[in-house]
Amino acid sequence: AVQANEAARGLEEGGQRERWWRAQLERHGLAGEFQVVQGDAVEALCHAARWSDLVVAERPCANPDAPVGWGIASRTVFGSSAPVVVVPEGARVDRVGEHMLVAWNPLGTENLPAIDLRAWFGRRGIHASFVAFKPEKDHGPALLEAANKADANLIVVGAWGQSRIAELVLGGVTRHLFQHSNLPMLVAH
Repeated sequence: AVQANEAARGLEEGGQRERWWRAQLERHGLAGEFQVVQGDAVEALCHAARWSDLVVAERPCANPDAPVGWGIASRTVFGSSAPVVVVPEGARVDRVGEHMLVAWNPLGTENLPAIDLRAWFGRRGIHASFVAFKPEKDHGPALLEAANKADANLIVVGAWGQSRIAELVLGGVTRHLFQHSNLPMLVAH
């Protein structure tokens, strides 16, 4: 009974935030929907991603040493059919998207057609600088350092180039960024 009452209270509290959400959309000239659901957060986010262009998920910083791959944000990235913006708790979001660092890794694509990222950006009117990134080791810390040094306000990166089990055991760029990034990340699996 306590659990049912708590769930009902949470649903009601969530519904009370709709007015705030609509005001934010109007303030920024955006269109969007407001929904409140009960149940597993990851399941609900992944389900909503099926008809969404983008999912935004906050990554709590309460326990940065917790195993990455089991939190709401990382599980949503893994299961979502849409890209996910992972926002570390307390990250500045007032300039997100003004100056991005795009981490592009063409490895493993020998048998696929070449992708000309410069041309792709150019067709969209995006002015970009390209810098080779070849750290000796520890790609995750080096990537985060490069993003902060470049004054980026968003990191665009793919997630889990290795299996999630390998990343949990061995580490990896995704794991490091999910645990330590102070910048929002646009992530796709």
